[in-house]
Amino acid sequence: MQIDVELDTRGLNCPLPILKAKRALTSMLSGQTLRVVATDAVLTKPQAQRLAQVSHDGLARAINPVHTMLDGDTLFALATGQSGKGASMLLLATLAAEVTARAVVNAVWAAQGITIGTQRWPAVADLTNPTT
Repeated sequence: MQIDVELDTRGLNCPLPILKAKRALTSMLSGQTLRVVATDAVLTKPQAQRLAQVSHDGLARAINPVHTMLDGDTLFALATGQSGKGASMLLLATLAAEVTARAVVNAVWAAQGITIGTQRWPAVADLTNPTT
């Protein structure tokens, strides 16, 4: 996976990681995806990188096709370390993929249709609840 933007939040306390994520968002192009997976566990940089990698499994669970040549999907993992405890990477990886899949589904349901010229591009909400 090619990473266009790397978000390094080591040593930062909230809300600085969120502000850095917002700054990264502003540099992204239309159609690209930014996903930040955060935990209060203590993680090393390689552990955070692995967490971001396995979060892509959540995209694959919710999007088909996924990771095409036209995608710019980027996922980040943040660890505040505020709990002072490490965590099971197996558990974190499982949960990261699951919350990513759920976030995609939530975004699809929250999306609004658009009109470009005379062409209407409906969203799921338009198709399932035509009275709104």
